[in-house]
Amino acid sequence: MIDSNSMSQPVQMIYSASEKNMTQMPTKRRKLLRRSPSEDIPPVRLTERDLAIIDAVYTYRALTTNQIQQLLFPVTDGGSVRGRLVHCQHRLKLLYHNGYLTRDERPTKLSEGRQALIYFLDKLGAQAIAAYRHVAAEDLDWRPRDNTAGASHLFLDHLLHTNDVRIAFNLAAAVDGWEIVRWLDDRTLRRREMKEYVTLPETGERVAIVPDGFFSLARGRDIYHYFIEADLATVVGLSSKSGRRDWARKVRAYLAYYQSGQYAKRYKAQSFRVLTVTTGTGRLENLRHITEEIGGRSIFWFTTYEALSEQSNIAAPIWSVANREGQSALI
Repeated sequence: MIDSNSMSQPVQMIYSASEKNMTQMPTKRRKLLRRSPSEDIPPVRLTERDLAIIDAVYTYRALTTNQIQQLLFPVTDGGSVRGRLVHCQHRLKLLYHNGYLTRDERPTKLSEGRQALIYFLDKLGAQAIAAYRHVAAEDLDWRPRDNTAGASHLFLDHLLHTNDVRIAFNLAAAVDGWEIVRWLDDRTLRRREMKEYVTLPETGERVAIVPDGFFSLARGRDIYHYFIEADLATVVGLSSKSGRRDWARKVRAYLAYYQSGQYAKRYKAQSFRVLTVTTGTGRLENLRHITEEIGGRSIFWFTTYEALSEQSNIAAPIWSVANREGQSALI
């Protein structure tokens, strides 16, 4: 993500200006998913925070209003939670109506009410980030088709939950001076050159290792490596059918990967943990029990989305570990 403290370089189309002096959006109500006519669009001068917003949406591929507020409009900057949200929404409206971002509604059940809008990178945003990074726009890891077109509800929901996990780790790590020095998302890990395969010793089955994320956490000389599993309770825990893609097969695959030496060769590290974030304590206990039953060791750690979002720092004891009693801290 672009460091807002280093955004002093001149960039074509990008101007420095105080957010307090920005032209306000007209008061008339606008369509949520339809841009205003060009003659009605208020002009915008991109601030450092605007660039950080655009870059975050590019980096995470999709972010909700609330996620963007968490990342870039913290209450520690002053003001109330409500005030920071209103400020965030105002900047997002400007970026949307001026063509830097596009947005969509999150598919939900009628009973759940309206959810926060989801923002994606748009063409002008891609040009702005490319100009800042001194690369051609076509060299960015983004295409217009990466946005809502063709994205299933399940895929988008999983991406947003994975981003919840990523944001929680970024914010918690910063509290105690830890740094996430490398984050690989699932799209990167699914690429042909990154995908790894192992053979399960129990069945001889060849299985792909495709985590939802990988990151390294560092402070000074200390560095730890983690795979992320963002579980939405859509995968069967333990299937009676051989070869089914259940949680048990995933655990066996990680164990085979650990023992094969492929991990050490790929990531230049000797150990890792698998951090699984799931929907609730019942699902957590079920996954943990299955993990222990098939020989999963203490490399498997579990928590819930709620607990992760409420952690105060990276050392909060919110993790349940296979074959270990009580709650543990990650660091």
